[in-house]
Amino acid sequence: MRIQYIFLFLMTFSFAGQLFADEVSPQLRALQRLAEDGNNEAQLELALTYLEGRNGADPDADLAWEWLEKAAQKRIENGIEVQNAKAVLNLGICYESYFDFFDFPQDREKAMNYYMEAYNLGYIRAAHYVGQTYLERGDLQKAVRYLEEAATQGFEDDIVLYAQIVFRNPQFNVSKDKAIKLLKLAARRSNSAAQIMLADLYAGIYGKQYADAPTMFDYLWMASAKEPNAMARIGYCYENGIHVEKDAEVAEKWYLRAAKGGSPEGYAHLANLHAQGKLGEQDFAQAFLYLNLAMQQPTPPNWVIYQYGTYLIEGVGTEKRPAEGFSYIEAAARRGDAAAMDYLSFLYMNGQAYTAEGETIEASPKQALEWLKRAAEFNHPPAMARYGQYLILDGKKEEGEQLIQKAKELGYEVAD
Repeated sequence: MRIQYIFLFLMTFSFAGQLFADEVSPQLRALQRLAEDGNNEAQLELALTYLEGRNGADPDADLAWEWLEKAAQKRIENGIEVQNAKAVLNLGICYESYFDFFDFPQDREKAMNYYMEAYNLGYIRAAHYVGQTYLERGDLQKAVRYLEEAATQGFEDDIVLYAQIVFRNPQFNVSKDKAIKLLKLAARRSNSAAQIMLADLYAGIYGKQYADAPTMFDYLWMASAKEPNAMARIGYCYENGIHVEKDAEVAEKWYLRAAKGGSPEGYAHLANLHAQGKLGEQDFAQAFLYLNLAMQQPTPPNWVIYQYGTYLIEGVGTEKRPAEGFSYIEAAARRGDAAAMDYLSFLYMNGQAYTAEGETIEASPKQALEWLKRAAEFNHPPAMARYGQYLILDGKKEEGEQLIQKAKELGYEVAD
């Protein structure tokens, strides 16, 4: 009887083992055979399979790292030393983004070394990661160089990022025409981010010489098919009568549609409609409610963060919370919002700045001047005019007058 039970157990174990073996997909078996035979591309694919759980395999950090390191090793082919640049790039990505999966510390410096190594091996996609890293480090000059190379190869995300840096940082001597040409290429491929940036360009945001309302509206309409923020911009056109008849109620419909799609701009513009009384009586409480909803959306734009900070400082539709408001103004300024920089200058000048702990900072003309200068460098006309006046008082008359003239050319009225 015992022999019979043992036989049944062995039969069951053998059958279960066959079931587990059958669970391995044919694709995974083929990859394993090729990888073990030294096929470099198969080694990389097998690493990514265990990293991402493809082809029926469970994610496995040890196997993923083992095969990724093998794929990235230097080897001799036809008497020439070669290396899989894509595998090298993925080592960098692991150190930057998948460190939790592999249970080792994040190491951005090591990641950058691998990105550069992959780039030097001729893998052009690595230019994206090199450019992004330089951007995070604040080295815009180097970021532009590598992102331009990636953008020229047609990578759409890099096209938009490259164009944003070029147009938002006029100090760079980079061809704007090339950036526009690349944006149009991405827009034709239905890239909504490129379409929206072209709409901003033709709205005159990056200079009056580009202003073209019909073209701006066309790009917005294209983007609105799938991009809620584009719906919000169309609403803005109706609110302000840009290329269409002014109609606050139609604007509200577009804003609501955008907000329903998760657009922080849609919520923020709804806040403005209520704050300015364009739908009837001014309703600051409703305005703050909408602005608060805008801040709860993923990645609200800098101007929304800035506006939220002003509401908190001034107590618009809510109690005054100046320290908290200052933190939002500062965040928007550090992220490149020129209006926030200008307001931050005012706060520092008037002793209304705060530490991270909420303690008041004494008035600081030096800090105020630094932020005013930065706002002027970002072509914010009011800041340009005031900083120009400061330069004149500081004995730099010609430079100051040129800056004031530039502010006038941008439509800012400066008293003589």
